[in-house]
Amino acid sequence: MSIGIVLSIGLAGIVAWRLSRSFLAVEAAWGGASSVSGDRQTLLDQKARCLQVLSDLELDHATGKIGPSDYAQTKTRLSVELAAILERIDAHRSA
Repeated sequence: MSIGIVLSIGLAGIVAWRLSRSFLAVEAAWGGASSVSGDRQTLLDQKARCLQVLSDLELDHATGKIGPSDYAQTKTRLSVELAAILERIDAHRSA
């Protein structure tokens, strides 16, 4: 097995681990909010985290650390998550 393949597999594992930690943190934060203002702040925190992960993903893709297929799949998943967060923020504004 070539060193390039080993490094690619290792990098893919690191990216998956990092993204899963971000999603778990978002879910944990959402479950722990108790007040309306706390809910809104939690949503804003989730939005910031999601935007940061997207930014990191863009950088990883631009520098070749993540392949086109993984990049597209992960970006789609993060974009869907961000859209859901933004919808919840809008719902809190109109409530």
